[in-house]
Amino acid sequence: MLSRNDVTAMLLMAAGIGSLVTMDAAVKELVTAGIHAVQLIALRAVLITTAIYLLFRARGNADTLVPKRWGWQVARSVVGFIAPCAFFMSLAYLPQADATVLFFSAPLIVTVCSVWLLGERFGLHRWIAVGVGFVGVVIALDPEGGQDLRGYALAAIGSLAYAALFLLGKVLSRTESTASLVMAYNLGTGAVGLALLPWFWVPMSSYQWLILGVLALLAVIGHFCVTEAFARADASLLSPIEYTTLFWAVAYDWLLWQHAPNGQTLLGGSVVILAGLYFIHRERLAKRPPDSSEQPTTD
Repeated sequence: MLSRNDVTAMLLMAAGIGSLVTMDAAVKELVTAGIHAVQLIALRAVLITTAIYLLFRARGNADTLVPKRWGWQVARSVVGFIAPCAFFMSLAYLPQADATVLFFSAPLIVTVCSVWLLGERFGLHRWIAVGVGFVGVVIALDPEGGQDLRGYALAAIGSLAYAALFLLGKVLSRTESTASLVMAYNLGTGAVGLALLPWFWVPMSSYQWLILGVLALLAVIGHFCVTEAFARADASLLSPIEYTTLFWAVAYDWLLWQHAPNGQTLLGGSVVILAGLYFIHRERLAKRPPDSSEQPTTD
């Protein structure tokens, strides 16, 4: 059975994903209005790092924000800039649901790499679930359906970078606090974004600044929840929870932009979600205490 710590991590992951997908909807609103992803990342990072520092200083534990492994934190920050920048840019060309389904390849990549890089173990059934998940992503892709190929390419780059970001976070969580991971990530992405900002800056309205503040708050909540979740439980357990992003994305596409996903997107997304649910089921069986009356299973 899943431990209490696993359940807590899964709830944190779900809350984090909900916050981050809502943030993506706010980002789509801004990028479709002509605000570049670089500008959003730079300004978001300034707001987030300032808020985090003031909060922790007021609580008297600002020292927990200082990283212990600067080299790895810098590498994670570079990857962390590429990930949201590519994904945010894809939202200018694709409906949120389409970009989200392609992003589903990120947790699949995390699951596979967690075996090779982190030493996590799982067997045949869960390998099949991962394979079926990749098939679902392929089904959902419809380059001939009228969407811009640049959007698919950017979403693919973003998903690869996000997978690397999560894996680096899992490795660093062994020695770094959640607070230092979130702070270092935003400091690094902000530094890169500010360096590039003069080439991408455009004036923003009061309404757009308000949206920026909201998405910065959602980013803080989402990153803290996701980082803490990965610090508590195996990546192979948490990654499939990201599939709930499709429900959020479809809802935002419908409510905000009156765009309904096509049948191919829904079919592929459903295959991925079912594969993820089966993966979680096998994870639960693998962690069940052995019973003499039960035959061993190939997880």
